[in-house]
Amino acid sequence: MKFKPNNLLNKGYQVFFLLAFSIIFIACAKGKNEIPETYFSSELGWKMEIVKGWEKMDSSQVAALTSRGISELKSQTGLDSVDMSTTKQLLHLQLSQNKLNKFTSSIDKQNITSEEEFNIYLDYILALLYDTFTRMNFKVEKIENPDVTIDGVKFKHITFKLSSSGDVLEQNLYVAYRNGYIFTVAIITTNEKYKKEIETAFLNSKFSK
Repeated sequence: MKFKPNNLLNKGYQVFFLLAFSIIFIACAKGKNEIPETYFSSELGWKMEIVKGWEKMDSSQVAALTSRGISELKSQTGLDSVDMSTTKQLLHLQLSQNKLNKFTSSIDKQNITSEEEFNIYLDYILALLYDTFTRMNFKVEKIENPDVTIDGVKFKHITFKLSSSGDVLEQNLYVAYRNGYIFTVAIITTNEKYKKEIETAFLNSKFSK
């Protein structure tokens, strides 16, 4: 179905529910998981090298994070429901030595017909994110960075710098429309070192032509 901006909040479309709340909910670790050297998504033709020291979150951890995110989103926004029927979770990583640092990715099936329509969609989502962060008593700085092209695929890049009670987190969002999906990556980090190592791995991703 074609995306209609005025239906966004009413229908509860929320691609970034996990992105908004994964920065504050820490999934319980169950020991380090073995992960392959590379991750591949057949839907996107996306391949990414896995950084050593980052471990894969298992399905129960992702499910718990998802449930918390949906509950918090509904609480903060007043939405009656959050429709996740078109969303698929992809690669989710957390830093072994500090699990506040996370890499999350997902795709959402949407019939976007133009760049203008994609930008309208993204603007609504980012506004919802900003409002939600402020309601959660974060001090928020939003930075709209220049577009980034990764192996021929153009991404919007948005940074949220969040601070509360002396704690500082940074969330970098990369969003693209590819093969009929909105592809979203969130990189949540506590310092520049961790950010650089996982962000560099993502920026070196490859996409099948």
